[in-house]
Amino acid sequence: MQDKLGALQEITREQFERLTNSFPELQPRGLTLFLGRHYAHTHPRIMMLGINPGLDEDLPADYDLQSYNCLLGDPTDAAARRICYWRNAGRCFRANPALLAVMEWATFSFCSPFRTPRWSQTLRPQRELIEVLSRPILQRMLEDCRPTAVILAGRVAVPLFARIGEVSLVGGATPEGGRGARTWTKFVGHAAWGEFDVLQVPHFSVCNSLVGLQECGEWLTTVLCQRTTS
Repeated sequence: MQDKLGALQEITREQFERLTNSFPELQPRGLTLFLGRHYAHTHPRIMMLGINPGLDEDLPADYDLQSYNCLLGDPTDAAARRICYWRNAGRCFRANPALLAVMEWATFSFCSPFRTPRWSQTLRPQRELIEVLSRPILQRMLEDCRPTAVILAGRVAVPLFARIGEVSLVGGATPEGGRGARTWTKFVGHAAWGEFDVLQVPHFSVCNSLVGLQECGEWLTTVLCQRTTS
């Protein structure tokens, strides 16, 4: 596994250098490759992907696994109080003990590891290059993890994941829960290792409903725990 991790880190370094050669202003923004402790764990084979790292500040490039799973922490702790995305993710993934146990072994990452202040407000030429340069990173992660389920934070992440990962998706025409923009939906992805669930949840930076996050967590429990016990 260390060989796989090292190869992924090297690809990410090379792609970040290409990105900052074209857009030097993105150099101090840095990147974050992982938000969790594990990479490509074989049971269960679950990935949790955001769009890309947030935080409106300059940060160093972080290529390493974290000392803990940032999105599974206590929503009331200091880090979660400071970062809304972490806080609401914790509320969702801690909705059920069975879900929390499954998610402890997930790979937590992003469709793109390169940090921008806000994806929707990033200049189009930067977004286009970020997608191109993120492709070998995400595709390597998918090849290494061979997921049975990929959780995506936010509706924008669904087409982004499909484009960057070059994954074919079907389903998802009707949300399976939630209301308005805060919905959750199931798709089916097709890749070389077979079919896998693509589970779109609300973006944790904007979904603050305690009831909604609990309901979404219970839905994830049903889908993921069926997968891990089948």
